[in-house]
Amino acid sequence: MNQQIWKQVLQIAAERISKPSFETWLKSSNLVTIDEKRKTATVSVENEFCRDWVDVRYKSLLENILNQITNTVYTIIVISTNSNNLTTEPDPLGLPINKNYTFSTFSENQGNQYSNSSLNGRLETEKSSTTYTKELLEKILIEQKRTNELLEKIVTLSTEDQRSNPLE
Repeated sequence: MNQQIWKQVLQIAAERISKPSFETWLKSSNLVTIDEKRKTATVSVENEFCRDWVDVRYKSLLENILNQITNTVYTIIVISTNSNNLTTEPDPLGLPINKNYTFSTFSENQGNQYSNSSLNGRLETEKSSTTYTKELLEKILIEQKRTNELLEKIVTLSTEDQRSNPLE
């Protein structure tokens, strides 16, 4: 069913753009999945360059056509079929992940030293502010306990004073 929908999308797109553009950028595209829950449609194209071109120049056209055909608003995600770096498992948003760009493969170099040190500094600041907040809360609890003890003494003294000096 998805392929029938995509054929319709491509037929309409072929009428709206030039034949050379359609042949170059869209003819070989495929609808990989439609995620009803996230309202996304994943479309594959031949390579990264084509992916970028379609994403920038034809994505909104394809979304409009798909939305007209299905009467549902979908966001199209364009992926490349020949990328060897894509994982087989999608990320939590349902998008393919490039294995080269994950935190586990991150390496610091001149181009990202500032960003990385800024991030690490922020993490250290968050750790220290969490520690400070914890210490502050502990001090507040100690002071609250002392205040309660003082109030109990005042109440006790006040009660004793009333007993020893009853009003006449």
